[in-house]
Amino acid sequence: MKPVKPPRINGRVPVLSAQEAVNYIPDEATLCVLGAGGGILEATTLITALADKYKQTQTPRNLSIISPTGLGDRADRGISPLAQEGLVKWALCGHWGQSPRISDLAEQNKLLLITIHKVYLHKPYAPPQPTSLVLLVILASEHLSIHASKAAN
Repeated sequence: MKPVKPPRINGRVPVLSAQEAVNYIPDEATLCVLGAGGGILEATTLITALADKYKQTQTPRNLSIISPTGLGDRADRGISPLAQEGLVKWALCGHWGQSPRISDLAEQNKLLLITIHKVYLHKPYAPPQPTSLVLLVILASEHLSIHASKAAN
């Protein structure tokens, strides 16, 4: 499926509001959300627009979220607004302490959370050691098998 893009204006990419931008996010998309964490330099308006759209339309569904840092204020900001069943399928982050509501969904086995040290997520040009990747795969597969066995019961 080819992604839909907003039309260019005089050859230039248009500037969109957060509400307009989230309309271009399809089901099953992978989003990378950056910020400094602790409510600093976060895409709060965009995250809130995405959360509001999902509340109203139940789309987009089953997103994958990647975030190198722990975004949020340890309450309702950061990735916490995306903690709605069906909106996020899995998320990969440096840590989850700043967005507790999404961690709560993971504890209920409603999504998969994966944590990798932010050094590896911040420096894509310096690949992690192979042992780190093996550890990630083992942790993810253990979680998936636990989740699958609970779902089977």
